[in-house]
Amino acid sequence: MGHKVLFDGNGSGIIQVVGLGLFVPAEKHNEVMQKWEQAQAERDALAKEVDAANDRNAELIEERDALAAQVEALRSAYQNLCGAIDDMDNCEEGTAEMETAIGEMFHAMRNGYNKVHATPLQCLRDVIAAAIMRFAAQNFIDYKIASEYADKMWQGGE
Repeated sequence: MGHKVLFDGNGSGIIQVVGLGLFVPAEKHNEVMQKWEQAQAERDALAKEVDAANDRNAELIEERDALAAQVEALRSAYQNLCGAIDDMDNCEEGTAEMETAIGEMFHAMRNGYNKVHATPLQCLRDVIAAAIMRFAAQNFIDYKIASEYADKMWQGGE
């Protein structure tokens, strides 16, 4: 409280609180001081609880952000998948042309096709060829089987 308390020294129950100019009963003063100390202890306990709650809140925020990132990644993957399915649906009428292009690409690769692209279609064929070859390599598809398929495609067969 910041005030000096003076006892009269003769055993009476009255004390003087310097700075306030008051004389109060010692019991009342001691009771107020105990309440003050109890309030400080409660304040300290509540401060610890608030700190613990803030720490837990920070953990929950991190967990929420991680889950939000996962949801966003799944949403993006789902949208990409839906877009790919839509692209496949839109390309059904162009499938025969694509198969022919793939066959031509394999034939050109087997026959020493140079990498100078005369047309955008040739560039597209090279890109598709590279993708198919990577897929074949990753999935251990026999190059001979892929070449036979390419020959069929090159000839316009099924």
